[in-house]
Amino acid sequence: MSPSKRKLIILDANVIIHSHELGIWPHLLNQFDVCIMGTVIDEEAKYFQSQTGIKTDIDLKKSETDGKIKRLDPELAHTEKIYKEYKEIFIKGLDAGERDAITILNSGNFNEHLFCSGDKSAIKAAA
Repeated sequence: MSPSKRKLIILDANVIIHSHELGIWPHLLNQFDVCIMGTVIDEEAKYFQSQTGIKTDIDLKKSETDGKIKRLDPELAHTEKIYKEYKEIFIKGLDAGERDAITILNSGNFNEHLFCSGDKSAIKAAA
């Protein structure tokens, strides 16, 4: 992580996929220290379709290995806290990525970071 770059946490795959489609992914990596949820790296952002219809792979694991992005995984204690603080019906309606994003947002460990998400549930929880 560069001390001179602003820190950006991308909470869901849509932001990554669309930034690839628009060709701005390299710009994001140059302008920000990009942190991505582990569930997104492992399970979600796998490919995008270009404007010409070509399916192109997204290899976030390689970007992580190369030091271009940083992986974020919530701590168990913070996840347990979320289950206690939010109504069960709300938590059960979340997928793993949304739950992890809410946990990260509420951990208090990332106050100097910018957050980017299209997940309605994560945005509601952060508000």
